[in-house]
Amino acid sequence: GTTNILVAVAWINTSDLTSDGWVTLHNTDGILFDEPEAIQQVGPTPRSLAFSPDGAWLVVACSGEGEYETLDPMAEIVCIEVHSLATEPYDWGDVLGHSFDFDDGPHIVGGGPLTITGFEARTSQYNGINDLSHLLEPSHVAITPDNRAFVNCQVNNTLVEVNLDNVTSDVDVIQGAYGFGYRDMSTTGNGFDGKDDGYASVEQPTETIYGWYQPGDIEIVYNGSKTILLTANEGLPSKNPIGGEDVTPSSSSDYLNLELDARYGFGATEDTNDPSYVFGSRSFSLWDITDGISHPTLIWDSGSLIEDKLAELMPDYANSLKSTYFSGDEASISRGPEPAGIALGTLDGKDILIVSLEEMGGSMIFDLQDLNNTGSFD
Repeated sequence: GTTNILVAVAWINTSDLTSDGWVTLHNTDGILFDEPEAIQQVGPTPRSLAFSPDGAWLVVACSGEGEYETLDPMAEIVCIEVHSLATEPYDWGDVLGHSFDFDDGPHIVGGGPLTITGFEARTSQYNGINDLSHLLEPSHVAITPDNRAFVNCQVNNTLVEVNLDNVTSDVDVIQGAYGFGYRDMSTTGNGFDGKDDGYASVEQPTETIYGWYQPGDIEIVYNGSKTILLTANEGLPSKNPIGGEDVTPSSSSDYLNLELDARYGFGATEDTNDPSYVFGSRSFSLWDITDGISHPTLIWDSGSLIEDKLAELMPDYANSLKSTYFSGDEASISRGPEPAGIALGTLDGKDILIVSLEEMGGSMIFDLQDLNNTGSFD
């Protein structure tokens, strides 16, 4: 048959984030297919979706936002079978969605309820229900060539692995959940710009400051021996009861008004002996997710490279705000440049990584001279 190319679009009810979302299937002209199965109901607030490389699955991350709602919705990962649409003529009757949450029911891992392993995650309870189906908020999807879907829960600093080969049998579908941990910005040569003092400069903190990785966009690449997850570590605070960002301004004399995590460390306790957690590590990372490892293993992290280069190349505009043109350094006390998007390509035989900066705008281009180990700026 003829190869068919689909376009999938996620729809959110912005007036009620607790209501179910929808996914629609279109042709490459944007026209909705005239079939009932072309409109699929999914969980609340679908934030990202991706087709598997073999064209068999469409995976949707439904974040289930609404911690302070009377009925905090459950997050879901929805796997829609689209293999019958890969070639024409196709069979719409075989298009079927399978929803998976993180409760203690049939979708368990290793014979027990899902738990978060690996490194430190961010799952503080709010006013909602204290289980992972309500605490986790899936946000981004990337899928390996061997049919493993990795679903990023950005605000939770957590990665969930789904085995698509097990979806139809409904056994061990969710393989695990793994915490990303944090970048220790206090270690030598690993600082950041945490001051709005009018100067774009990376400094070595005089206090213990950790940056949650909290990736925004994620991408997956197979280099012939390893499956590597690429993350742009943007950062994202939770919402407070009135819909703003749940942050605590630092009272430290060295880092006055630096936005701290209100739920962890100094931001939560006001004890200056506690470490400070900030949102996002202001870096991009390479993680080994080759099948068989127990959790994503950090291969390389760019550390302070992004802020160092911005301060060097455009000191008057580094860490500026998206809302104001002449605002250099003003975002340093929030999340800095916010590396949010990431994409890998090749140019003249080189592995080229492009990282977009959400807050100040623009993109940075990196030459990954060794995809297994290191990255370097060119």
